[in-house]
Amino acid sequence: MEVIRPALVGVIQSTSERDHNSDSGTEGFDRLRRETPWIHFRYYDEYTVDGFLRDISEMKFSAIVFASNSLTHPSIFEASCAAKEVIRTASYHGMGIVMLHQFLPPGVVRDCTFLPLAHQVSFHGTADSAVQRVTVDRRALRVNNQRPITLNLKQFGDRSPVVWSEVRPLYEREWRSITTLCKGSREVDAILRSRTPRARTIISVLPLDWLADSGLLAHAVSRAVRGRGTLYLHPLGEDPSVDACIQLAFGRAVLRGGHLSSQAISDPSEVRVNAVPYRHFSHLVISRTWTWSDLGSLLGQETKTRLENEGSITAHARDGSAQSVGEYQPLLVTVGGGRPAYLQIADRFARWFETIQERFRDGQTTLARALATVANTIHEVVEDPDAAPQALSLSEIRELLSPYIDMRLRGMPHVDGHVLPTAAIASTMELLEFPAERIAPLRSWIEGRNYASSTASLQQAKLWLQGLDIHDGLLPKTEIDQIYEALLAVRADGHDTASMDFLCEVLKDESQSISRRAIIAESLTNSDDPLVRARVADSARTLQNDLESSLVAGHPPLEAICLATAALIRIHATSGLTSGVTVRDESNGTWHDPDRDSELRRKLELTRQQSADAEAMVAKVQTFARRTVGMLVTVAIATVLAAYALLMFLVKLDAATRVQITVSGFVALTALAAYIGYRASRVGSEPRWMAALRDVATARNSAGGPAR
Repeated sequence: MEVIRPALVGVIQSTSERDHNSDSGTEGFDRLRRETPWIHFRYYDEYTVDGFLRDISEMKFSAIVFASNSLTHPSIFEASCAAKEVIRTASYHGMGIVMLHQFLPPGVVRDCTFLPLAHQVSFHGTADSAVQRVTVDRRALRVNNQRPITLNLKQFGDRSPVVWSEVRPLYEREWRSITTLCKGSREVDAILRSRTPRARTIISVLPLDWLADSGLLAHAVSRAVRGRGTLYLHPLGEDPSVDACIQLAFGRAVLRGGHLSSQAISDPSEVRVNAVPYRHFSHLVISRTWTWSDLGSLLGQETKTRLENEGSITAHARDGSAQSVGEYQPLLVTVGGGRPAYLQIADRFARWFETIQERFRDGQTTLARALATVANTIHEVVEDPDAAPQALSLSEIRELLSPYIDMRLRGMPHVDGHVLPTAAIASTMELLEFPAERIAPLRSWIEGRNYASSTASLQQAKLWLQGLDIHDGLLPKTEIDQIYEALLAVRADGHDTASMDFLCEVLKDESQSISRRAIIAESLTNSDDPLVRARVADSARTLQNDLESSLVAGHPPLEAICLATAALIRIHATSGLTSGVTVRDESNGTWHDPDRDSELRRKLELTRQQSADAEAMVAKVQTFARRTVGMLVTVAIATVLAAYALLMFLVKLDAATRVQITVSGFVALTALAAYIGYRASRVGSEPRWMAALRDVATARNSAGGPAR
């Protein structure tokens, strides 16, 4: 690996700790240089911490580390509290924070209020507590290989395995434990990592910079700086300095304090984004030697995990409007680099849900099912559970709704003797992954048909509970009956064209209620048929508008909000669900084009337009250059002729000399015109400077924002 621009990590430690502990200070971090060559450490103490914080505000650092016992020094702690706004802002913009062991006397509390609110913690001093066992999460891997990190008591070196404090988060749900330790009869969290992908904060009660084994320290620091790292992948021997597109990508990489390295590979298909060294860099830039079709494994599910954590991949596509392969123009495209659309929708819903969740405890059973649908959808589409809002996890929603479900059932196999609320509760329990033996009595009661019910209720029960064995034998009478009959027909046979046409017409009809359209969208996006998903994805913009207006309404339609959210999450999680792409109808072998308002089609057309605009700009430059050359030729010829006429008029020469000068002037003029004509022809063949200009133009148009 070649490090082009290293990640800068500022280490704050007190002089007293550095002087009294020979194996702490810089030595603990210097041991990491072999494992993490892309990270450079700079050291600060109580005398230089103020200037260091000013550098943080300029975004020069990828992470900061509060070394062991640094916060016990009053000057460092007070300087950190005084710079809380600077630290919080830097954290929001992607700077990592690592806080290590802090020695505190029993009963003393150190509140770290300078951290962002969601990641604030407090260190609580305890009496010296011997550690019996240390357990490291199996997902914590060593930096230089794929082996899990293990830590036993012998790896504490010359120090006794003792801890002097515990860490208590302000919001426990915002953290995930990396390491636990056994103190007496208690299991205590020893190392915590923030769940929020953008602000990477790691808190430890273990002195990782003092341990003989530096594996956990390397893991913590590399994890903290990962969000700012870019890795350029290229074939051996390539010189990227001549490629304007790559230079532009490099500039974007180091903007706002990012770090940049390069790695020579033989083929992109060998890249495994969760393997060394790729997993330590959020952003991958691929050489123009390869295009999207060559990326292979980079387009798999591992990449989805990277994108969910705000990573990105930048590579070259091809403008396919040219007549031959040789005329294809490279188009630099960045995928990712921000929160994916489906997680943005989940975040928006989570913020709204925080203020409204009490109403779900007392609502109808169908409302509980709608909320469970959102949680189940996020659980299915998000590759990395840590990337999803924790308030919407299956366990959180299950904990919220369990008392409500128990209250509605009251130990009976039905809800008030009615099929619809019973089906809603059974579906809710299935979505939240309750044990099957608890759901079976409800399904059996519905199949027993010991009740009177409408056609719509029975159809809705069959739609919610797949495999439900009931035969209503009733003909649809109302429009809602027809809607449920069509939904069941599409689920049974995704190629039921008449039913799909009817449902799509209802989706597009703005006179229909938001609730009705949300029910249709949620049911159809749950289909596995690509044609069904492609057609319903064309309604994404309408659904988004409905959702936004409902979220700010005085009396929001809660069930419709949940169902529309679930539908939109599914649409965006699969990159538009083939919307905008010609889809084959397997029933008759024909191909269908989605509607013109397809979101993906608009993106494709926008990309083509950007490419055309860039080519038009280059063509204008070429035309201007040709006209300039033509004007220069005319001026040169006129100048030569004027000089010749002036020479003949002023100087008295004999006839032989006049002939000699005339012939020489004609030859010189002809040679000059031929040379300038040759250079003019070269302008149209796009020399290197013109190719660089074209690359910059296309990169500027196409790499400016995330694409999905």
